[in-house]
Amino acid sequence: MPMVRRRLLVSLVALLAVVGAFADAAAAPERVTLKVEGLTQTGCSSPASVKGTIMRTEGVTQAEVSRERGEAIVEFDPAKVDLRQLMAKVERYCLVKVTRPPTP
Repeated sequence: MPMVRRRLLVSLVALLAVVGAFADAAAAPERVTLKVEGLTQTGCSSPASVKGTIMRTEGVTQAEVSRERGEAIVEFDPAKVDLRQLMAKVERYCLVKVTRPPTP
């Protein structure tokens, strides 16, 4: 009987290790650069307003917005954030055009 318990315990530990590995992989944040057209120095289309709108989205962990480069760099949890919905939200509230450049 002790041998059966030991095998069961070893199997359980192995299963927990596999589940933990999948959980870590799923929690890995994604980083994307978005093109943002129409940024202004002040107002609802300013980099600060765009960043605030992005950061208020659940699942976003970091955002940088540059008027000079016309881009936003966003780090987010893809399990919690639909990128297309985030882009539409920024366009709607900040009155800018957001696109995702093609990946090389």
